[in-house]
Amino acid sequence: MVRKYRIEDYEEGLSFPFNIQLDISVKTEFPEHTHDHTELVLILKGSATHMVNGRPYFVQAGDVFVFSPHVRHGFRQALGLEMVNIMFRPEILSGLHSDIKGFSGFQTLFVVAPSSREDFPCRLRLTPKALAFAAGLTTRIIGEFEKKAEGYRSLCRALFCEFVIFLVRQYGREGAEIEAPAATLRLAETVAWMEKNYLGQAGLEEIAKLSGFSRRHFIRLFKEHYQTTPLRYILDLRIRHSQALLNHTDRRITQIAFDSGFTDSNYFSRQFRRSVGHSPAEFRRRTAGNP
Repeated sequence: MVRKYRIEDYEEGLSFPFNIQLDISVKTEFPEHTHDHTELVLILKGSATHMVNGRPYFVQAGDVFVFSPHVRHGFRQALGLEMVNIMFRPEILSGLHSDIKGFSGFQTLFVVAPSSREDFPCRLRLTPKALAFAAGLTTRIIGEFEKKAEGYRSLCRALFCEFVIFLVRQYGREGAEIEAPAATLRLAETVAWMEKNYLGQAGLEEIAKLSGFSRRHFIRLFKEHYQTTPLRYILDLRIRHSQALLNHTDRRITQIAFDSGFTDSNYFSRQFRRSVGHSPAEFRRRTAGNP
């Protein structure tokens, strides 16, 4: 029987969808299981055969991987295995500034790989120096989580975001050891490019060509991993950009439309209302004076 773990099984599940624990109890094996939350695993010491949807993969100290809820996995033939398990729901990453989404490491590790139907879609292997730093950071998070001093939820969230950024930087370093399907890497790199260039006028054909996929295949992959279309994704980025300009500048709405990547201010207003529920002018009035 495959057990399913719920984040609500943990003390903080409902009010704080986050849990972290050091696991040194896997002497030989840990039965395959699933969970209703995203799980990040950092192997601190030892090695094991990692069973993922019934298939074996060798893992060892320094390996980092992220799983989505639907994946069945467990460990066999463990030798001195020590690991940190971080269980969370994606909203816990809301504290990250949008700039981190413009890096392929974030898109690969935390979006495309966890949503992949591949058995073991991505693995990052840290150097011994990087592993030591990562271990120290997770020790701090565990300490805060267990002591539960004032403000610990905010600090756990902040430290976890720091940990995520650290992993993204390790992914981007020269010579980084990464194991992932070519399609995963290409899609992640393309979305990272979109995050940085959404104000430009690149069309779907150009973006698909950049990805190396056919237009049809690119749209299918994008929908599979992001639950929306590429053009809708860019449109949402532009709308969020325009919201920031409406909140923090006194530019005219027509200028904000152009500054947000729209070539037609009327089209901008229609799409803004459709997405936000108010016209740009109404949104500005409603949020005036808000930080």
